[in-house]
Amino acid sequence: MKSVKKAILNVLAKAGMSSAVHAAGAASAYGYHQPKEPKALKKMKK
Repeated sequence: MKSVKKAILNVLAKAGMSSAVHAAGAASAYGYHQPKEPKALKKMKK
């Protein structure tokens, strides 16, 4: 039972990593809109 759970978790981890790598540096993932950057975050960057 533990090996089945571990195998499923490994597949999910690989899928998550793959989507994260593809989305890195992109304006949006899967065609969704890019949310506006909060004003407080802009002030923190300065």
